[in-house]
Amino acid sequence: MDNNGVENIIRPFVIGRKNWLFAASLAGGKALATLYSLVETALCRMRYSAVSTML
Repeated sequence: MDNNGVENIIRPFVIGRKNWLFAASLAGGKALATLYSLVETALCRMRYSAVSTML
């Protein structure tokens, strides 16, 4: 029994944790969280190549 699936799901949040530490302000942190949420939702609903061309 393993939890590789769960670890793979939360990996982007763990990697991004250091980036969010230096958001400079509370408003900046909220803006980053909103942007990250939109990108991750798009990645879940669309093909990755389509999202990366938009960025």
